[in-house]
Amino acid sequence: MGSAIHIPCVSHCLRYAFGDCDQDHPNICQSCEDLFRFFEKLQNNLNVIHHQILEEYQKQLIFFMLHHARKTYLNAQLNSNLLQLDSDGALLIVNYKMRILPKSARETKSEFFGKCNWSLHSILIYTKNSGASDLNIQAFDHWSNDTKQDAWFTASSLHSVIETLEKKSS
Repeated sequence: MGSAIHIPCVSHCLRYAFGDCDQDHPNICQSCEDLFRFFEKLQNNLNVIHHQILEEYQKQLIFFMLHHARKTYLNAQLNSNLLQLDSDGALLIVNYKMRILPKSARETKSEFFGKCNWSLHSILIYTKNSGASDLNIQAFDHWSNDTKQDAWFTASSLHSVIETLEKKSS
């Protein structure tokens, strides 16, 4: 598995996105600089009463950029792990998919996120057959009325998946 390298532009440094970079980031690429200048121009041209919300928007955009960098890195790691997979191994991906809230499609965001109903938790298992390069993918979905999505739910889901896997002879 590879590791992220330090990049002098903070917006592009994957190690920084993962909170694992203690080096300086003295460079800013032109695209990033243009983005920050845009916010600076907005702040200079807006009334001071808008500055706090503008700063909040800028922080949210930076968090999105970090999320995107982490997603890109994790996708590369997944591909690397899949390439290393052989017929003796398996790759399990455990993911809390969403909270399912069956209601109208015309709800506002506050109505949508303010409710609790049930959760969807998925486990994907990637395997390969001996001598084949094709991947076998099995998906296991677990539904729960408990929306906590905690360690107990994860452990229970993993246990049920492991119990259903075929046992290989040695």
